[in-house]
Amino acid sequence: MLINELNEIIGVFNRISKLMKEKGLSRETVNTSIGELLPLTKSPHPRIQQAVKECMNYLREEAGKLSTEKSVWHISSDIIESIFGIYKERKPPNSLNGVTPYVLMLPLLTKSNVETGSFRIDFKDALETVFLRDIDKWTEDNLSENLAIKRKKILNAA
Repeated sequence: MLINELNEIIGVFNRISKLMKEKGLSRETVNTSIGELLPLTKSPHPRIQQAVKECMNYLREEAGKLSTEKSVWHISSDIIESIFGIYKERKPPNSLNGVTPYVLMLPLLTKSNVETGSFRIDFKDALETVFLRDIDKWTEDNLSENLAIKRKKILNAA
């Protein structure tokens, strides 16, 4: 009985999940999702009815947080996982190094500029206005000491 109930509802939840990943959370996708759920509200199984009710309430609540009718929230973690995947692939392979200034690559991968709010990076301007001393200063202020260098200093002092 439970297996049949799960099969019935998981298919709908998978379609909703795919829709949200591809198109984001918007009033349109919420309405489409609720349309997918409506037939299940007439299910003879109380657990399905309860799951559908909870899902519909959640979707309505989240849609209520959207600032405008045209607002779309990208709710897929795929983008974030992809960005960190690229970073992990390119970072130094020695995990004993800890976090290095290479972490500065993350804002570049998102193609955004926190200060201006723009999604376009002016590489020419960055190359002309950011110096290695700026990166060193930022590193000193924001990152802990590289573990490999810290160990080397301690061993050399001994």
